[in-house]
Amino acid sequence: MRCILAIDGGGSRTRAGLYTPEGELLAEGEAGPTNLTEAAQTSVCQAIAELGRRLAKGAHSEIGSVAA
Repeated sequence: MRCILAIDGGGSRTRAGLYTPEGELLAEGEAGPTNLTEAAQTSVCQAIAELGRRLAKGAHSEIGSVAA
């Protein structure tokens, strides 16, 4: 199933939820900061990608879109 990764990134932590297209929450998790004024772009991208992979793997799903 192709799901939606919703991200709330900040200066102290990042929260994300993995949702079905119908809006059902499948998984949620946290990562470190992803504020571009505080961290390098490559670090931010890596943190978000890893968080997405972890949530998708745990929910046996694929990410079809991302909302940040």
